[in-house]
Amino acid sequence: EKGGLITEELKKGEYLMVQVEKEPISNKGPKVTTDLSFAGRYLVIQPFQNFVSVSKKIGHPKEKKRLKELANTIKPANFGLILRTAAENIKEEDLKADLNSLLEKWDLLVQKIYKAKPGTCIAGELSRADKILRDLIDDKFEKIVVNTPELKTDTETYLKVIAPSMQKIVKLHHNKNDVFTAFGVEKQIKQTFGKKVLFGDGGYLIIEHTEALH
Repeated sequence: EKGGLITEELKKGEYLMVQVEKEPISNKGPKVTTDLSFAGRYLVIQPFQNFVSVSKKIGHPKEKKRLKELANTIKPANFGLILRTAAENIKEEDLKADLNSLLEKWDLLVQKIYKAKPGTCIAGELSRADKILRDLIDDKFEKIVVNTPELKTDTETYLKVIAPSMQKIVKLHHNKNDVFTAFGVEKQIKQTFGKKVLFGDGGYLIIEHTEALH
């Protein structure tokens, strides 16, 4: 229950399953929550909840209504369901597939709970590469370039789950220059630390301290 005092709800020595919301920094420990959530490509599930919500970034009222009605028909009992921005215009079968994948993850986690000891990590987040793919991949992608054979294998394995047709566009970088340099990423990173911000139409903005402020 969310009401009442924390000292009335919890007692010293009890075991709780929590999720890290914010990593530790300096002398502050991590921020944790018992409101667990698991993100998929189109959906986020929250066990022990009972609601449906749609991303605010989906602006079209008709599409928002369609997704909400669809979510209510596929929502399992005792789960909250959030439709992410990527769910816009997505078919019912794709949403169901994403939901089933998340429920399988939850079932595996539940099995581990009974054997877990305090301080044990029961489930981890996706790797940075997999999170980028989960959130950004769509049919417009023509090529995914990676810089190690291990990452190529991991990427293809993850794509097999979320977008099997995309496996064939994963390529290993063979250029003598590192992948960031070859594709101009290094240059873009350096530009973000400069005082000049370039616009696409040839204009630019300069951000710097004025002499008066100094």
